[in-house]
Amino acid sequence: PPVKKKGWIGWVILAVVLAAAAVALTMGLSKPAETGEETEDIRIAGSEKAYTVAAEDVTEEVSARLVAENLPKDLGSQITRLFGGSAAPEARMTNGDLAVYYWNGFYQFNNQYYYYLSMMGMDPANLEGSEFEEGQTWQEYFLSRSLMAFRAQSSVYQQAMAEGFTLPEDLQTQYDQMVEDVSSMEDIESQLQAVYGPGVTLDDYFRYMKASYIYTAYLDKLREGISFTDEELSAFYDENVERYEAQGVEKDDRHMVNVRHILIQPEDAEDETTWMAAEELAQSIYERWQREGATEERFAELADMETEDPGSQGTGGLYEDVYPGQMAEAFNDWCFDESRQPGDSGIVRTDYGYHIMYFVGQAEGVHWKQVAEEELGTVRVDEMIRDITAKYDFHYDTEAIAIALPDQIAEGQDAG
Repeated sequence: PPVKKKGWIGWVILAVVLAAAAVALTMGLSKPAETGEETEDIRIAGSEKAYTVAAEDVTEEVSARLVAENLPKDLGSQITRLFGGSAAPEARMTNGDLAVYYWNGFYQFNNQYYYYLSMMGMDPANLEGSEFEEGQTWQEYFLSRSLMAFRAQSSVYQQAMAEGFTLPEDLQTQYDQMVEDVSSMEDIESQLQAVYGPGVTLDDYFRYMKASYIYTAYLDKLREGISFTDEELSAFYDENVERYEAQGVEKDDRHMVNVRHILIQPEDAEDETTWMAAEELAQSIYERWQREGATEERFAELADMETEDPGSQGTGGLYEDVYPGQMAEAFNDWCFDESRQPGDSGIVRTDYGYHIMYFVGQAEGVHWKQVAEEELGTVRVDEMIRDITAKYDFHYDTEAIAIALPDQIAEGQDAG
């Protein structure tokens, strides 16, 4: 409640039968690099072919392949030693592989824009007959994204393997547990096919998941090696100042803060007598805390018992990394008073009720710098992905592509 109200929409969560499918959605390529060059290279639009086929027509023919033909000599020799033989290694996408990429992309999009699909003109059961934009159907759009995702994920995977990269221990343990859990599920391939379509096998799913884990971990490693000066962050913020200000990200150099609070709300916000009752209750809790030692530990205990703020229940009333302007005005002004010191306490009133405040202390970061650093880091990683994918030749055969509808889509079940 103390956080300023913003326009938002509750994104729906995809109801898949496989618990592990949620990992696929988060660990996989959530946002393929869609630069003009990459998109143009793999764009499928205006095709006279509808790629949807009956279940019995799905074949295992290769629909796309990634070949290490354009690698620098030193890296090419590393991969040759790694894979053996003299031929350049290939990453081959069968229609089973394609189905996992394709439908994961669809489910991700569905999760994000669920309430707008009808306005967008999408019919999940008839993607080949629904127009995404002029000259491109929804089926062609998701197919283009699938091929871009395969290209990026497979390129990064081969680059990582060439460098001898291995998953960090915690991720390897997580991956092994996922394999064990999914493998032990009853009738697992039928469940997979209900989500990804006929013909998808457990091997297809695990191949995608392995590449996803390597992709994510390797990019995390690259990201850790990137740092920026304050001047670079400032310049990047200034380049995007209108967008940042529209998002409420001001170039305020004050450090973020950590604060605890206990919210007491009036029963009726329109009735001043209930506000008086709320104030009296807040004052009595505050005085009780002072009598009982006025420690942070005791404040946290009382917060868990008394606060009416669902956003900080169970955390001792704690909000961490609060940045200027994030909270309601009186709450914000109390937190960022220039004289504020760790251990300070008090009571403030906002539109949400009375807040018993406890100032934990200053946090390390500055909000606008964190936001700019995260986004600029993503820009740099995207550039690295493009550099890596440029080392590989990508080929796909539209005539070999066959996409079957999963049961939950074909039968008109709610995919959201």
